[in-house]
Amino acid sequence: MTSGLVTEPGTWSRDEESLAEAINVDLSSPGIIAKRRGFSNNTLNSFSGVVWAMHSSQTLERDLGTGALLLAVGDPDTGPFGFRVGTRASTFAAIAGTFDSDGDSRPKLATLTNSSDVITTWSTGGFKGLLVPNYSALTARYLGVPRGMGVDRLVTATSGVTGFLPAAYSCRYAVTFSLGDPTVNGTQEGAPGMTSVFNNTTVNAVNVTVGVLLPKLYGTVASALDADTFWVSVYRSVGAPATLGEPPSELALVYRARLSAADIAAGAISFTDIVPDQARGASLYTNLLTGEDGISGRGFINSNEPPPAARDVATWADCLWLGYTEDFPSQEVQLISVGGTGLVAGDTFTVDGVPFTAIAGVPVPPADDFQLFTTGSASVNQRETALNLCDAINRSVNNSSCWAFYVAGVVGQPGRIILRARTMASNLSAATSRSAAFRIATEDANNPAQNGIAFSKQLQPHAHPVVNRFELGRGDAEVMRIIPYRDSLFVFKADGLWRVTGVDFRSFEALEFDLTFRLLSRECVVALDDAIYAWGVRGLARITDGGVEYIDAPIRNDVSSTMSSVLQSSMEDYSFALARPRDGVVVFFYPTNNPSDMADPSYPVPCARAYAWHARSQTWARWHFTSPDTTAIGYLCGTANVVDALSSLGVWQEAPASGCYVHNERRAYTSADFTDPNMSVASAPTMAALAVAETTNWRPLGAASLGAAQWVRVRMEFAAPDATRQAQSAAVLLGVRGDAGSEWQTTATPGVLPVAFGPGVAVWPGDQNAARSHAFQVSVVDANAAGLWIVGLTVDYRDVSRRGVTR
Repeated sequence: MTSGLVTEPGTWSRDEESLAEAINVDLSSPGIIAKRRGFSNNTLNSFSGVVWAMHSSQTLERDLGTGALLLAVGDPDTGPFGFRVGTRASTFAAIAGTFDSDGDSRPKLATLTNSSDVITTWSTGGFKGLLVPNYSALTARYLGVPRGMGVDRLVTATSGVTGFLPAAYSCRYAVTFSLGDPTVNGTQEGAPGMTSVFNNTTVNAVNVTVGVLLPKLYGTVASALDADTFWVSVYRSVGAPATLGEPPSELALVYRARLSAADIAAGAISFTDIVPDQARGASLYTNLLTGEDGISGRGFINSNEPPPAARDVATWADCLWLGYTEDFPSQEVQLISVGGTGLVAGDTFTVDGVPFTAIAGVPVPPADDFQLFTTGSASVNQRETALNLCDAINRSVNNSSCWAFYVAGVVGQPGRIILRARTMASNLSAATSRSAAFRIATEDANNPAQNGIAFSKQLQPHAHPVVNRFELGRGDAEVMRIIPYRDSLFVFKADGLWRVTGVDFRSFEALEFDLTFRLLSRECVVALDDAIYAWGVRGLARITDGGVEYIDAPIRNDVSSTMSSVLQSSMEDYSFALARPRDGVVVFFYPTNNPSDMADPSYPVPCARAYAWHARSQTWARWHFTSPDTTAIGYLCGTANVVDALSSLGVWQEAPASGCYVHNERRAYTSADFTDPNMSVASAPTMAALAVAETTNWRPLGAASLGAAQWVRVRMEFAAPDATRQAQSAAVLLGVRGDAGSEWQTTATPGVLPVAFGPGVAVWPGDQNAARSHAFQVSVVDANAAGLWIVGLTVDYRDVSRRGVTR
């Protein structure tokens, strides 16, 4: 019946049953030409703006019901935008908060191994981070748990005249915070950002009263931890003589508690550590010998660090993977000298405009001052003073830009401090009044890696050790998308296609897959039916383990014409792909204008045209949507719901009147399925249903030789009609054209097709102007709402000689 859409003659042409034109048709079933289904409209609470990104997930539909969607809405040029959630049949409620976003960094979504979702947010020079939404409460938090800041040395002191720590002994402490009870599987435990050393300078064995500062929620400046949700755990080493230098680094649990509202309001907790060395509990997971990796593990570098910001996110091999990464800003500082020409009382260290003053001989310095330690060796003085400075920075109510962490250096290099920004926008300008005392990094280091990918620990999506990173190919060639496929993760970069394989961090490796493939747009890649489909700069492709196969050869001229008529930047920024798993169709949407062609060049270029690849029948069609003025209105995103696989599209319009819109696939199995909303007038869309207009042209049928046929009639067979989904009318038009004809010759369908079950047949006589042509082409046009299923086309002819005599 039909081999699909073919627009290019010559080498790539197919047999005569191929289609020269297939507009708004569905070719999912072999041998059947059906009209594509249309869309209905849903208005978003009179919210004016653009639907910039759209996602579905099992978590969304579990929490909100079938048809649930997550939308990013707002103005992508100026921001900010916000997230809204709801179902196709309902209004959409806003998730608390607004977020900046760049136009080429639309939010991405992945479902974590704990069944929560994570969303990317990205803005150059502004807001970045991974959000975990709570769909029921309409809130969101950053993915990641705050780092522990060691013990608060200002209040940590000896207790009693007997205890576990002998005189002149020291021990090491570390603190971690957990989202949830750490004794329960699946709890998110954070990183011990630093360790703190405590010295017993008394003449007795003592216990230790320990103070712990509480951080803020990760990724925020001042938001307090959630009461009765976060836990604190404190780990300690065995005691060791202070004369031996640094105490051991193998730590075990000595205290654990859930943080109450009173604790959080106070900003700190304290407890008395009375646990003998032999009675300590579970080992700290970052221990080199007894940690989660066992003997000769990765140690402190295996900390559950919060994830970096990323433009793309995916779940694969039980890990959360991130593409195009950037860490929150950090800055390294080293205290290199105390006393003499080095740091002395009265000197200041300033962070983001907040000065911290060194004070000697004051056990409890005032706020924003820190104790100068001068009674030990040079290295001990540096270590103890640097730890005191960290405590002062972390304790300060005037500092909202960063946290300070002491980094235990190699022998001979004490005094190292890492300042870590609380948000991407934090200013980490560090300075000192005595330059000889500190070595300060000259620039903020947020470690942008546009060619980088990062991965979490398995089944711990919040935990991203700094060593769990790859950088692929050229450093200036960005990671555009990461897509899981079978036992691989495909990485689409600006300089080619890579593949990650393996089962865990020990075996993960990234290898070049096809460096000739370049993705056209980061939104133009989807997975469907055990394959990845992508629009590359060389054409439309199907990607599997076997390689890259270009599938657009039959329509290459048409695709090339589209790509050459629209600026590449417009194609890169606004094209997108939609997978429709229910029908096995991938729809590649593309713009038809450039920003300079529009009344307002600052606005995006909407997509109102698409190429539809019917993967199961291996056929192409073109889809046109009811927006004659494609400079004013169109689509920017789409998705298919996980549960029922119905697709939705996010609408863009230049002059929104009553709100912004979501269009949802019709599948009521009635004739109304084949209508679209009327979005042709951007300033006042009526939303009245317009019939999907179908056009189907077959490739010309040729006689054996010039003038060797007389074309007599056309016979068309239709699938079994019924009164609900295939309301028949006399308005289906047939066009026939010969090679000498200058216009299409059309005629109305004679009579009404049968309404009873059973095949329908319509017959047209051959048009006189085309009857004696060498080639004969047939076209069907249906501008009615009724669904039209064509299952057969026959052209009767007489074999004649050049003189018109029947043979």
